[in-house]
Amino acid sequence: MSAPMSLAEKVAPEQTAVIAIDVQQEFFAAGGVIDLMGDDPAPLRAMIPRLAAFLGQARGRARLVVFTKQTYVPELRSPVVEEHQVRSGMKRAPKPEAEEFYGVQPADGDVVLPKNRYSAFVGTPLDTMLRANGITTLILTGVATNVCVESTARQAYTLDYYVVVPRDLTGGVNETAKEMSLVNIDRYFGEVVDSADVLHAWGIG
Repeated sequence: MSAPMSLAEKVAPEQTAVIAIDVQQEFFAAGGVIDLMGDDPAPLRAMIPRLAAFLGQARGRARLVVFTKQTYVPELRSPVVEEHQVRSGMKRAPKPEAEEFYGVQPADGDVVLPKNRYSAFVGTPLDTMLRANGITTLILTGVATNVCVESTARQAYTLDYYVVVPRDLTGGVNETAKEMSLVNIDRYFGEVVDSADVLHAWGIG
C-alpha cells in the first residue's frame, strides 16, 4: 500500500481548483430560503470575510477559481423538484436579486458557473472544464455544507477528483447539520481541513 498523499501534494496549485458554491443572497440574506425554513443565516454571514480573504490568496495560485450560481430556469424544473420544494417549504416566487452574489464577487479570470441542482456537476460543463485544465483536486467552499457542498463532494469523489473541504469556509443550514456533513465528507469522500492548512501548503502564513 502506498503512503497517503500529503495535503501539499494534493493541493499543488497547478492541479487545483477552488470552487465557491452558491454564495448568493438567497442563502445569506434575511428572507432567503434558509431564513424562511427556520434556520439562522447569521453564522453563514460570519464566514464571508474568511472566504473573501482566502479567495484573494487563491487567485494567482490555484489553477482555477469557480463561482457556482444557483439559477432559476423554469424549463429545468422537474416534477420531482417541484414536489420536493412544495413539501419542504422551500418553494417561493423567484426573485432575480436573490441570485446575486453575497459579500464576495468573482474577479477577472474567475469562472461563473450557473447550476440548477445541488451538485455542481449535474447539468453543467464542470467536469469537462476541470479535465481540460488538468485539474485533479477540488477545494470546496460555500454553502450549504450539508446540501450543495456535500452533493458536489460526493460526485467529485465518484469522478476521481481529490476533494478538500476547509471547515471554516463552508456553512450549513445550521451548525449541527454542518458538523455531521463534515464528518461524512471526511470519512467517505474527501479531506476536511482548516483553510490555514491549505494556505500553509501553498507557502502562505
